[in-house]
Amino acid sequence: MSGKGVGPSEIWHFVNDLRNELKIPVKYIIQIKFEDSPKESGHVLVKDDKVLGSELSFDKKVKVPTDVLLHSLSHVKHYSMGFPHIVAKIPIKGHDWFLYHTLNEYNTNLIEMQHFKKQFISFLKNHKALTSRIVESEKRFKKYFSERTEQVKVEALSDFLRMKVICDDLGIGSAPYDDCIRILRKDCYRILGFDSAKEGKRLFEEKFPPLPKERYTKESIETVLNFFNVRKRKGLNVYIWKET
Repeated sequence: MSGKGVGPSEIWHFVNDLRNELKIPVKYIIQIKFEDSPKESGHVLVKDDKVLGSELSFDKKVKVPTDVLLHSLSHVKHYSMGFPHIVAKIPIKGHDWFLYHTLNEYNTNLIEMQHFKKQFISFLKNHKALTSRIVESEKRFKKYFSERTEQVKVEALSDFLRMKVICDDLGIGSAPYDDCIRILRKDCYRILGFDSAKEGKRLFEEKFPPLPKERYTKESIETVLNFFNVRKRKGLNVYIWKET
C-alpha cells in the first residue's frame, strides 16, 4: 500500500485486502462513498435495532491517506467483534463519553498494532510532531481548545491520554501529550469531573474490558454500558452486530 494514499479507483481493491487481513466477516456490510468533503468520516449502519455494517466517506478530490484507511477498517473490525454502538437520546456528560470513546479508540488502536504496527508507529511519530507544534504556544493552544464544542473537548482529552499511554507502552516517548495534559489539567477536571491523568494507565488496566480474540462477551458489553449510570442508560440506543 502506498504511503501517499489510495485513490478512488483503487479503494475497493485495498478495502477487500484489508477485510481479508483483518478477517472481517463477509456478512458485515462495508459501504464506501466519496463526497465533496474536506474530511474523512465513518458511521455505523443500523436497522431493526441491530448493526448491519459500516459506511466510510472520503473526499473524492484527494487520495485517502494510508493511516486513515487502516484506522477506518480497524474500526470496522472492532464493531464486527460486537463492540456496542451507542447513540444517545439525551446529552451525555463528559465522564460517560470519555470512557466510552477512549475504550472504542484504544481497542481499535490495539487492532492496528496487531496488524499494521509499522504503519501505526509511523502515524504516532507524525502525530507527536504535530502535537509538539500545536502546544508551542500555550496561550494559543488553550484558546483553540476553549472554542471547541463540549464533545470535541472530551474526545481531545481522550486522545491525549490514549496517545500518552500507547507511546509509553511502545517506549517511544510521550512528552507532547504530557504537555497537553499539563496545560489542560484544570479543564480536564472541570469537563470530566475527575483527573484522567492521575488515573492514567489504571483506566485501561482496570476499567476497560480487553480487546477480545474474536467477540465481546455479554459481561464485557455490560461493563461498557455501566460507564453510564442507570438514569442515563434509559436514554441510550444500543446496537450490536451479530452474524446470523
